[in-house]
Amino acid sequence: MIVYKLTDENACSLGNTHWTIGKTNTATGEGGLCGPGWLHCYEHPLLAVLHDPIHGKFGASARMFRCEAGGQILKDDQMKMGCSELTPIEEISLPTLTATKRIAYAIFCSQCVYHDQWWNAWADKWLSGEDRTFAAAKAAKAATWAAKAAAWEAAEAAAEAAEAAAEAAWAAAEAAWAAKAAAAAVNLISCAENAMRIN
Repeated sequence: MIVYKLTDENACSLGNTHWTIGKTNTATGEGGLCGPGWLHCYEHPLLAVLHDPIHGKFGASARMFRCEAGGQILKDDQMKMGCSELTPIEEISLPTLTATKRIAYAIFCSQCVYHDQWWNAWADKWLSGEDRTFAAAKAAKAATWAAKAAAWEAAEAAAEAAEAAAEAAWAAAEAAWAAKAAAAAVNLISCAENAMRIN
């Protein structure tokens, strides 16, 4: 199974595990997915980068490897996965994700689980580029506040990040958390690929 692994700039992951092309690293395949018994990876390179703010936190200096996963496999929907054997095949470039694309990912994930008409009207306008103002996001929030849907948090973060580029990193984390909230009901790969089409 082909998967994707993020590391720091020294090709090390959490627990100081070093990754070398052609060398298989192993783990026990025991315990919870976030524990030391699993080698963490992703089904898609976009998910690796989009979910990094709540997982490895490697940031812009991260390196990515296309890998062969083997042994035992454990998935957290499409948020991340673990395996007991992981062999890097080649190093690949990180996908380029602007703040706008990260925000779009949060919105696409949210739209899959939150169906309020006012909120979705705002989301559609944001995604089309028709209206990305903070005022429009606030109006959508006011119209749907009673629902207090978890998906709204991603939308609000997205709108604020669109207004202030300095908050782009925060929006990235919010996008990843929005995906986590929706993961059981959403095809995250589809949301990520759709987000890449947004300018």
